[in-house]
Amino acid sequence: MKINFTNKQFAKLIRLVYLGNWMVNAIRDPGEVEKDYDDLESHVFSHCKDFGMPEFAEEETGIAYPTRKLEEDKEILRFMDEYNEDNFWEELIYRLGNRDFHRHYGPAKIKVMTNWIDRAGKRDPFVEKYEDEFDKNGLDRLEISNNKINLL
Repeated sequence: MKINFTNKQFAKLIRLVYLGNWMVNAIRDPGEVEKDYDDLESHVFSHCKDFGMPEFAEEETGIAYPTRKLEEDKEILRFMDEYNEDNFWEELIYRLGNRDFHRHYGPAKIKVMTNWIDRAGKRDPFVEKYEDEFDKNGLDRLEISNNKINLL
C-alpha cells in the first residue's frame, strides 16, 4: 500500500508522529523505550528529505531522528505545553478528590458500591470541590503542613 501526502500534510504528520512518540517514550528511561514507536518515528522521519524538509531529521547509522529545530518547533511546544497544563490540573483534581472520597467512605463502603453511577455520584462532590478551588485560586492556597496538604 502507498499513501500520498502533500508537503503540508507531511509537515503535520512529522509533528504528529513526534508528539505521539514523545507521549509514549519521553517518560521512559533509555532501556525501557517502546522500540516499535521509536522505529516508526524513524521510518517516517527518514522521508523528510524526500519532502524537502531535511532540517527536521538527521540520520545516523540508518536511524532517522528529529532535529533540534523540530524539537523546538513553536507548534509542537505549544501542544506540549497545553497538554501538560491540562493534564496537571486534571490529575491533581481527580487524585485529590478520589483520595478524599476514599477517606470519607472507606474501603468497605466503597466495595459495596457496585453501581458505577452511584459511586461516581458520591465521588463527584469531592472532585468538584477541588475543581472550584483551583479554578478560583490556582495553587495559591495549597500548602503542605505537618506532612499533610491543606487548603487554607
